[in-house]
Amino acid sequence: MPEFMRNFQRGQVTRRGFKLVMGSLYHVYVALEEEMDHNKDNPVFVPVCFPEELHRRTALEQDMAFWYQ
Repeated sequence: MPEFMRNFQRGQVTRRGFKLVMGSLYHVYVALEEEMDHNKDNPVFVPVCFPEELHRRTALEQDMAFWYQ
């Protein structure tokens, strides 16, 4: 992954590589959002902030609709 990130920063990522990473991130964010929603009222996690910026599923779905067409 470090090589991918270096290449990404240089603008040297293939379309296929970008799509693979985006698909992987989608699954990470789906799981993250599910757990944030599941724990939002749990008193143990009250001090923890679940910012809206972590909700990326919709944006990733839109990006994948574009890149996978």
